[in-house]
Amino acid sequence: MYEMPCRIRFSETDRSGRLSMNGLLRLFQDCGYNHAIDRGYGLKYTERTHCTWYLLSWQIEAHRMPIVGEEVVMRTCIYDMQASLARKSIAMYDGSGECLATGDTMWVYMDVYKQEPVEPKDIPGRGAQNEGEEGTQEGWLPEDFGDKIPMSVRSRRIIVPDDVMALKPCRVNSYLIDTNGHANNVRLTELAMSLTNADGGDCIQLRAEFKKQVKADSLIYPYIKESHHNDSIVITAAFCDEYGNTLTVFEFTRLC
Repeated sequence: MYEMPCRIRFSETDRSGRLSMNGLLRLFQDCGYNHAIDRGYGLKYTERTHCTWYLLSWQIEAHRMPIVGEEVVMRTCIYDMQASLARKSIAMYDGSGECLATGDTMWVYMDVYKQEPVEPKDIPGRGAQNEGEEGTQEGWLPEDFGDKIPMSVRSRRIIVPDDVMALKPCRVNSYLIDTNGHANNVRLTELAMSLTNADGGDCIQLRAEFKKQVKADSLIYPYIKESHHNDSIVITAAFCDEYGNTLTVFEFTRLC
């Protein structure tokens, strides 16, 4: 299990002074990326090998959002790795050990030039013997693997309803682009939350499926659908290209 202690910053909170869903996404992303850097899988690794891990999907559930200034601990582990695919659990805990939020993610190891999945050369559970450029060594360690953090994991496939409503297309500006040269998954999710009004502080669960890379300066065509289920509202959002191909799909659950 990999750990990352942190303190909730004011910039990560909503108008209530509690961690926002966007802030939680950023913390989860930072924890996963720091984990990779500490094992030598950072920018220099990608430059040398032309390979990296791409996120395929995530599912996140918030149980209690911490307040600004509260100290928390992020924990993540790989619980399944087969061929080019890996699944990771991630969770946030408060100072007493209470689980505040959980997440489940699926990743694929890709050749960034060929844009094809490839199998990692290092053996899962054993770090490589060569010293890494960004961590103490290159390769996953035995402690990086563990049991899945308890949560009900749904299929990574999100069904888009037929009766969606089309919104105005959005231009992918430079703010959305990260070091891989395509739109950052967290910022894409933030855009979807903004377009669907799911970022008001009452979002308790989200799912995202990343199908295709979203390139800089391209146009995103958003489609949304809102459904009411007892005490919650489920919002589905699909981002498509100009040809109607689905790029990403999101599902947000809000309390009524």
